Amino acid sequence: MRRLVTAATTAAMLLAPLAVIAATDPAAAQERVVPRLFQAVRHDRAFSPDGDGRADAARFVFRLDVAARVRVVVRGPDAEVVLNAKLGVLAAGRHVWRWDGRSAGGRLQPDGSYHLLFRATAGDRADRRGARTDLLTRPDGGRLLMSRPTVYPAATLVKDRVHVVYVREGYSSDIAAYPGYYDAPFLRTRLVVKDPDGQVVYDDTTHRYRAAFEWTARVDGVPLPPGDYLLRATVRNPAGNVRTIRRTVSVSSAELAERVWTSTVAAADADLAPGPIYDPSCNGCGEVCGPVPSDRFPGGLSFRQPCSFGYAAVRYFGAAPPFVPAPVDDFRITATGGPTTPGAPDTGELSGVVTGPGDTTVTTPWTPVDLRHHPYVPDGDQPVGWSFSTSELNSYDVASFTVEYRYYVPV
Repeated sequence: MRRLVTAATTAAMLLAPLAVIAATDPAAAQERVVPRLFQAVRHDRAFSPDGDGRADAARFVFRLDVAARVRVVVRGPDAEVVLNAKLGVLAAGRHVWRWDGRSAGGRLQPDGSYHLLFRATAGDRADRRGARTDLLTRPDGGRLLMSRPTVYPAATLVKDRVHVVYVREGYSSDIAAYPGYYDAPFLRTRLVVKDPDGQVVYDDTTHRYRAAFEWTARVDGVPLPPGDYLLRATVRNPAGNVRTIRRTVSVSSAELAERVWTSTVAAADADLAPGPIYDPSCNGCGEVCGPVPSDRFPGGLSFRQPCSFGYAAVRYFGAAPPFVPAPVDDFRITATGGPTTPGAPDTGELSGVVTGPGDTTVTTPWTPVDLRHHPYVPDGDQPVGWSFSTSELNSYDVASFTVEYRYYVPV
């Protein structure tokens, strides 16, 4: 008589070895049934022990699965121990511990990031959890910048506007690009604009690492009356410390007229873009190199092959007009050049526009300036930026660059 093997029988056969292991391996059994000593629930990321009654202490909530002896070690920004707090034996359940920002001797610690390590022991068992909190006793000390002090809502050529940017204290462009990676605390920034009669005509709030606003001086598409308007920015850091900054912005009823500023320079004399241009190692994602002086064009640059894997050569350039830029401005770049070897079919690339094959002059499309990002308003410090590069199979020389900057003036 054949024996019928059911699904339940198969499952029992598969689980039997695991049951034997659990029964014969005490460590495996203990890991399966013994709960953890310590569970972190939540904690305050920032606090402000300034005595105003608001967020004066950092609050840490944790849970013990069994009764345990608990100790907290607090280390300052320099990694030195500032407090070693013994909480004694605590019962199983939920607990709250607060740190007032002071050392064991009662001395208030300076502003900065503090790391805490909670240790729990019960018999021969031990567990620990870490946390971090920022001690902040003063408001953020950043800068409020405006693209320009006047806005022209009645202009018909362009939709004029003013950029307002709050650049926080200790700002980092790397953190701004990847705030989540750096676990960067955000600021809550509110911008309010009032008309000459004190009525609110603009009110917006952002909760980001970098605060940027845009005001057109229009309500439902209708230009606001001319006059001086009060701009008020309120910046609140994660600990609740508030700073208020006031500025005056003028609204004009004037029309705007278009102007174009032009500058042509030899490629070798073009300014480099501000900030880091390119890490030659690129963290292992491909080597690059810069151009060398051109043998074809006096004062030119040669983007030659071979260089290495990736690009033969690349460089980023920048320029600034001799006046304060506005967010409605735009620009375009023209490059003149040819293959390093005359007559070769090599090509280059000007900010995404292919140059060549052969000797040629190419121009990029009109590109809006972006004054809300590095290097910020109001002077822009090279708001014009472009690049030139070649692939690893091409060599191309640039004789000159021409910058055309389109801007607007009141009439």
